[in-house]
Amino acid sequence: RSSLTFSWESLAGAQNALNNLKHKISNLAVSGTSLTSSKKYQTEFLKFVNDDLDTPKALALAWEMLDDQNLTSSEKYVTLLNFDKIFGLNLDKIEQIEIPQTVLELAKQRKQFRESKNWQKSDEIRKEIEKLGFQVQDSDKDSEILPLN
Repeated sequence: RSSLTFSWESLAGAQNALNNLKHKISNLAVSGTSLTSSKKYQTEFLKFVNDDLDTPKALALAWEMLDDQNLTSSEKYVTLLNFDKIFGLNLDKIEQIEIPQTVLELAKQRKQFRESKNWQKSDEIRKEIEKLGFQVQDSDKDSEILPLN
């Protein structure tokens, strides 16, 4: 019920969040025949959706669920696919992404250069990784390799 404020920056941020979500779901190891959803998160999700379609809270809950160490990858996957019935992001169509060994080796070298504070070499390797169709996303904890979209 609040007004929508559009900006190109917020659109880019939403695209980055979607890319990160796709990357997370592509890395979930789904196994077993009894794939169940998390009832706890499913109930909370429906509460948000039924409260005037509170999508921001529902999306925040999806990220919280993905970080929950008490759930198996399979539970996370099935729960997220249930959420996607409302989100409509086609998360069930995401394929497993395999990062080539050359990219992994470059990322390892880049990490060593970053640790030794050789920022120029680190940036050169980042560009090499991008030429191979991947991007490096740095966080406080570590770096993550994502496919370029």
